[in-house]
Amino acid sequence: MKRCYKIYRGDEVLGFAGLDDQWPGEPFEPAESFSATEELFAKEHEVAMQASEFDRVGQRDQADSLFLEADRLQDQILAPGVRFEAMQDMLASFDCISLWIFDGRVGWR
Repeated sequence: MKRCYKIYRGDEVLGFAGLDDQWPGEPFEPAESFSATEELFAKEHEVAMQASEFDRVGQRDQADSLFLEADRLQDQILAPGVRFEAMQDMLASFDCISLWIFDGRVGWR
């Protein structure tokens, strides 16, 4: 993977993002410090997928409750601040407002 961004959560480097225009997200290469937050990302992804499934079958109360839990987990992920530092001149660094890491992929807004 060609590293395009270094991903910071607070002062810690979570890992590196590449760009490959594939779905979902972009390739993710974890740094050593990612292991401390890996369970938090896994839990947020699991809860969001459960919420989507309840929403798909029309069980709105369960979906809404799980979406709120996923939002709380996302808030925990973002609390120290998340920044993408460009590793190539043609890219720009930025702070993000949402971050998902799962199955070796990373997505953000």
